[in-house]
Amino acid sequence: MSIKIDRSRFFIAALSIVLYFLLSYSLVNIIQPNYYEFVKFDEGEPEFEILLISYFIPFFLTFILFVLPNSQFIYTIQFFILVVIVYPASILLTYLNTDIRIIILNTVYFFAIYVVGNFFSLKFRTPILKESQKVFLLFLISIILIIPFVVIFGPHLNLQNLLLNYIYESREVETELSNTYTGYLYTPLSNIIIPLLLLLAILHRQYGKAVFAFGMLMFMFLVGGHKLVFFGAFAITLFYFGTYYQKILIFLVGSIGLVLISIVTFYVAHDFVMTSIVPRRIFFLPALLEVAYFDFFDGEPIFWSDSVLRGIFKYPFEISTRNLIGKHALSNVDTNANNGIISDGFMNFGVIGSLINILFVGLIYGIFNTLNISQRFFGLIFLLFFTFYSSYFFTSMLTHGGILLIVVAYIFLKDSKTSYGN
Repeated sequence: MSIKIDRSRFFIAALSIVLYFLLSYSLVNIIQPNYYEFVKFDEGEPEFEILLISYFIPFFLTFILFVLPNSQFIYTIQFFILVVIVYPASILLTYLNTDIRIIILNTVYFFAIYVVGNFFSLKFRTPILKESQKVFLLFLISIILIIPFVVIFGPHLNLQNLLLNYIYESREVETELSNTYTGYLYTPLSNIIIPLLLLLAILHRQYGKAVFAFGMLMFMFLVGGHKLVFFGAFAITLFYFGTYYQKILIFLVGSIGLVLISIVTFYVAHDFVMTSIVPRRIFFLPALLEVAYFDFFDGEPIFWSDSVLRGIFKYPFEISTRNLIGKHALSNVDTNANNGIISDGFMNFGVIGSLINILFVGLIYGIFNTLNISQRFFGLIFLLFFTFYSSYFFTSMLTHGGILLIVVAYIFLKDSKTSYGN
């Protein structure tokens, strides 16, 4: 039986391998020698068997993704798991000899999304809105919900944030002024409701509302200086266009270009800015924090005592887990070292906890896969992917709007592939 070669997937696989080697070079030659936290977790040369696994897994999964029959949506999610999660973890295993359970669980995550995402289905009747009602309703909701933010934070905005300056000072202001309402509504409003308004306004050619929605996103960024809101506004707009493969291609070419620029600027001007933002912050720091979580909580799970279930078990520490890992990994107790679902699961219930989180996230992607959502709206799920990548599971679902996105998908996006096309 012959394997049919998909040229688009082949090209993506080839570019993925290029990115893998660029990230490896960046870690070994720039990041590790200049950032203490990476030296701190360096366990020396791994044994030959571990080294073999660290090289085998990323290349094997790249090949599997190339040939595996798959829906375009699940293929895209698996691609991001491979490149953003598996690649950095395998590189750290290769050069820092980190915990092998991490790369194994990341591999389980990769395959679980395929199995659960493709074969789980959950459909039920939901209210049906006319297309003419959707933009107006979201516009009205956005205006009502943003008013308290305007009243509280409006006088304290720093326009320098638009140049990515004074970000942390703005976050301190947000912390001082924030209340329960703004704390819980910030992420759902800036990551789901307003972005969906922006996309639907573009789709229905209501460009005045689209510009207004983009302005609201920039305002929400100025409120707290959260970079995900700033870059997310551009990402969801960019991902509105093109096929799934074109979206992946944009991400790959952009990542390769930025990593190359970070390497060049380091050697030409000894400048760490691009290195710190792209290869270190986006790819390797979450992977390193994963190592720190496994190192700190190995054999001492906290059984969800630092979550919404805190009433069941007594929390054993005086500061939050995020600050504990900030101190453990980055030598700064004031750092909120959030991390993704695998670290969260391991912290709470060891390997079993990680597997539980993987299963739940797989079910969520399975729901999105069966809702027949147009790829124009993939930017919303892309933001959710990065929420799972950088936040605890309960935090992602409750505070960061994961549950809300599922509800919104049923009401606003179900069968949008049929209505709006790909």
